[in-house]
Amino acid sequence: MTTDAPDILIAAADAITNRADGRDGENGERSMARTVATFNALTGYALSERDGWVFMAMVKLARSQVGRHVLDDYMDGAAFMALAGESMERKPENKGGEVVMSQQEPHRHPEPRFPTRGAGLVGLVMVLSFASIAAVLN
Repeated sequence: MTTDAPDILIAAADAITNRADGRDGENGERSMARTVATFNALTGYALSERDGWVFMAMVKLARSQVGRHVLDDYMDGAAFMALAGESMERKPENKGGEVVMSQQEPHRHPEPRFPTRGAGLVGLVMVLSFASIAAVLN
């Protein structure tokens, strides 16, 4: 049986809705704002909620490039991008259809407060993982 694109998108929407049962509440999975706030406090970075959702979509994209085919990578990737879009739509400054992204690099303060320098992507993933766990536990 072949799963087509609309089926994947419907499954992604269902996953967002179904996570409300054991997670955030009636609107589904919405823990990213807390996750990036924790990450930012630990590292000195200034990621946005959108950045966090896009990062998670990139994790799914990276996973889809190796090993066996897992449809969940594509469903979750679609869900994470939808949540990134939603987070941008909720911002008052983006109302009216004109989303203006900063041309500056707002994502990092000059001196991180957490020893991630030199650790590269592995360190970043570790810190994000711990921040995600902390956000879920809160």
